[in-house]
Amino acid sequence: SSCYMIKRLSLMLGVLVALTSIISVSLAQDGITRITLSATDNIEEVLLNNGVIDQFYALYPNVEVVIEATGGGRFGRGGGGSSLTDVETKMQTADVVLVNSSELSMQSTRADLFLDLTPLANADPTLLPEDYYYSVWQSYQWDAGIWALPVSTDAIVMMYSTEDFDTLGLAYPAEWWTIADIADAVRQLAEYDDTGALVQTPLVDLGGYVPQIMISLMGDNVIDETQFPSGPDFTNPQLADLLTQWSDLQIEGLVSGLSGGGGIDAPIIFGPSVIATRARFAGEREFVALPGGRTALDVQAFAVSSGTQHPDIAYEFAKFLTQSPEIANATNSAMPARRSLAGITTD
Repeated sequence: SSCYMIKRLSLMLGVLVALTSIISVSLAQDGITRITLSATDNIEEVLLNNGVIDQFYALYPNVEVVIEATGGGRFGRGGGGSSLTDVETKMQTADVVLVNSSELSMQSTRADLFLDLTPLANADPTLLPEDYYYSVWQSYQWDAGIWALPVSTDAIVMMYSTEDFDTLGLAYPAEWWTIADIADAVRQLAEYDDTGALVQTPLVDLGGYVPQIMISLMGDNVIDETQFPSGPDFTNPQLADLLTQWSDLQIEGLVSGLSGGGGIDAPIIFGPSVIATRARFAGEREFVALPGGRTALDVQAFAVSSGTQHPDIAYEFAKFLTQSPEIANATNSAMPARRSLAGITTD
């Protein structure tokens, strides 16, 4: 009967509450606060094998960090799927999470996935915002909030294969390119087999950098500053045209992300400049600024989940990670976010 089911559910709920209380008491009794870090394998290796985590434990002896390794990431950098669902899943796995510019966005912060660090940062005399490069420090600040603490940064650039362009006699990409120039080059670079199937995606976006590309192409006109919170001005016909032309390329299968089937051998790649210095690309690729000529940064950072039960300790751990030259180096970016770490080499 319905009464029996209600009584049974009530009993089960009571047991669950009792078990939760027992677990909470046992965790409290051992005197250890446990937080979880979600980061790439190389971050885990540096923390555990280079003694970095021991430095944190010396400061916080009653804290234990549990590491949830996410694999190698993109070239050892933080990252994964950039959709809101992907980011939500990631932020539910840990208290502190390594993120990049495609994951931590206005959309994700307004969905309450990230803890606003402003109160903690404002009350912390040891944070020293002036130690960060200004543009890097500002990269995760909007809607009057501080959403992550940067650890390293790199310029987002347009890389291209000189061989592919020379074969077709095409002019090399330039920072003054428009969306029309991109579309024309991509369609000419597209190669099809006898069945009409595309052999290789001609343009690969390694990091979900469409917002940065659109901003570079449009300049400051992409953001509507008259509203709070500010955001893209979708009533702007120029932005609508840019997004339509980009969408057309995607529909034709000419643009993809790395996870969408695109390879790192594509003729054109949008990605961090450090990738172009890799041995496999030496002498084969050149890079220029994003079309439109604006400087765009991909900032690796440590964010705190809005669901954390230990915001103070999670914040302190995130800050500690940004102060470590070993961790900054392990993110495989071009430079650390902090001025005090510039020029420091690690094994």
